[in-house]
Formats: sequence, C-alpha cells, structure tokens
Amino acid sequence: TARASRAQGGLHSMGCSVSTVTVDRVCVGSEVRERLLAFEQEAPDDFIRGVAIFYLFHYFYSALQLGNVEEVAELVPRIVAYSDNHPQAYMALLARLVTGIMALHQGQHDSAERALQAVATIQEQFPYTLVFGDAGLLLALLYLRQHRMALALEYLTPRLAHYETHGVLGFCMWQGRLIVPVLQWAVQQGVHAAFARQVLQQLDEPIPLTPVESGAS
Repeated sequence: TARASRAQGGLHSMGCSVSTVTVDRVCVGSEVRERLLAFEQEAPDDFIRGVAIFYLFHYFYSALQLGNVEEVAELVPRIVAYSDNHPQAYMALLARLVTGIMALHQGQHDSAERALQAVATIQEQFPYTLVFGDAGLLLALLYLRQHRMALALEYLTPRLAHYETHGVLGFCMWQGRLIVPVLQWAVQQGVHAAFARQVLQQLDEPIPLTPVESGAS
C-alpha cells in the first residue's frame, strides 16, 4: 500500500540517521523526530510502533554515549508511549530500561531502582534480552552510588562471571561509560578483575590497581 511504502521509506531514513549518530554529531535528532511525527499522524500500527521503538532505543543509547543527556531525555516518554499496550512484551522492557537509565543519569535513584528491578526480573527469565542492556550491571552501579556494597556485589559478581565465561566484552561495553565506576570498583575489589580491566581498557578508561597490586591484604 501507499502507506506501507511511505513507512518503509521513512524507517529506512531513520535507520541511516540512527547509525550515523554513532560516528558523528550530525543533526540526526530532527530527522528522526520528523519521521516519527509523520507516523503519529498516520496512527501507526503495531509493526510501525515496534520498529519506531527499536530505532528510538538505539538512537537513545548512541546519543547517550556522546553525552547528549538532555537530548535523549525527551526520547524516553515517546518510547514509553509507543510501547504502551504493544503486543510484543519486550517493548515494555525497552521502555523500562530507558526509564531506569535516564533516572540514573538524573540522580533519581528510587525511580531508577524500580524500573531496573522490573527489567532485571524479566532478564533472569529471558537472558536474550541482555542484548538490549544489562539491568543487573546498572543496579550494581546504583547500589555502589548508595554505598550499599553487599547489594552491589550481589548484582555485579554474577554478571561479570557470565560475560567473562562467554568472552563477551561487548555486552559490558554496550552500557557505555555509565558503568565505568562499577568496573573500576570491581578491579579494586578483585571481582573478576582481569575481565573488568579488559572492558575498561577497551573503553579507554583509567584502570585502578587490584588488591594484590596495591598491597592490600
């Protein structure tokens, strides 16, 4: 149909735009917003809503890595709105994940904990959803900030163990520099320190000493 053709063309443009943001600060946001506004005016069906969420989610993550916190903050309510009553359950997971991440960035720790706990519960049942982001690592960061060290270790240790066992640094790196403090803490505590150091090295972040290197008993 003509509507489907317009949608496919728009989504293709969105795809090109979103991928561009990972390599340059191009004026991508306005293009994405224009496409999404067109979809909203045409009352998008579940398929279009799903693809829009997908692109917005990756745009959110990519722009966040560039430090564009204010820019991505306005994407969160839109992702939440698109996911409302969507038949694909993981759309709600994406909405909760970006809500939790944004709350972390804004220092809204109670909101972050509620959203990320909900995601972590789902990810325990469906580990494949870790490709979108790891709520466990983010909760470890949250609890580290709150000086709730036992809880931070409870979430951090199994996540790093899992990724180290499977040799997937990318799953940690996908969280971006947000989790650098918790990785540095892992090195200092000797919690899967070699793996945490690898991730920090790939992120080009400072690597602290391990307990052995620092002479700690």
